[in-house]
Amino acid sequence: MLVTDHADYGGLCCAVLAFDLRLGAWIGRETTGYIKFDNGGGTLSVSPDGRHVAVGAEFSVSVYDHTAGSLVWSVNLDDDDDQTSRPGVFVDADRIVRIIEDHLMLVDLRSGEVSHGQVDPRLAAADLVVEPGGTHLLCGSTNNLLHRVRVEDGLSIESSHPHKTSRLGDPIVDRWGRVYFLGSGLVQLDLASGVERVVMADRVPTPLAIRLEPHRATIVHALGVLSIDLDRAVTARHTFDNPILGAACGDDGRFWLISANVIECMPESLEPALDDHVSVSCRPHRY
Repeated sequence: MLVTDHADYGGLCCAVLAFDLRLGAWIGRETTGYIKFDNGGGTLSVSPDGRHVAVGAEFSVSVYDHTAGSLVWSVNLDDDDDQTSRPGVFVDADRIVRIIEDHLMLVDLRSGEVSHGQVDPRLAAADLVVEPGGTHLLCGSTNNLLHRVRVEDGLSIESSHPHKTSRLGDPIVDRWGRVYFLGSGLVQLDLASGVERVVMADRVPTPLAIRLEPHRATIVHALGVLSIDLDRAVTARHTFDNPILGAACGDDGRFWLISANVIECMPESLEPALDDHVSVSCRPHRY
């Protein structure tokens, strides 16, 4: 799990902190430039192998090799370009796709080569997700279309899927290729038929972490947890005593929560109670 820290590390700079979900300990820190936490600043994107991390700052997007502790690639941004402070998404371990104003851009971190996709002035910078396998992207637009983009062959739009429900944030693709998005509720979209199914009608708070299983979705947000039965569209809720600042789901199914600089571990099983989480004494400035 990687988080950003806005403390001053010997000048006008911040840091990306790494927490090992298996060891339950902080394992490293990369000092970055100053991060302005709006317009996507401070947003992190991690490669599938966990080696590279991209972070959006106020005037740049940088990619670090987290295992070697070195800067791999960086680009400066225009001051008035609100869309480009989001770092983009990794399609594989060494390539990242970003939205630049009205088109997609593919960056090869090994060669430094940059290629551009077709222009569409209605692309939505917040809506970009990689399908399982990394061959396609899902990209939103401001006219209620969800584009399916082929990574190879110039980032071309392969198909477009209209939807009726307004969305909040990025679409979500699970490991089985099912697409969900958040808005006035949790909606499942079948790309083959274009049929939308409302899984939860209530408005979903902005998620900090999501785990999708064959029949259940678990959403961690700042004030609690939603556990949704995808087949029966039944929702169970739990409220935290203290607000959560960040969260991540490990490969073993456990959620790790950040609250007041303390990492807490929530067990894999959410039943019968969510209160049995374990506090781990790990603060960002003391590894």
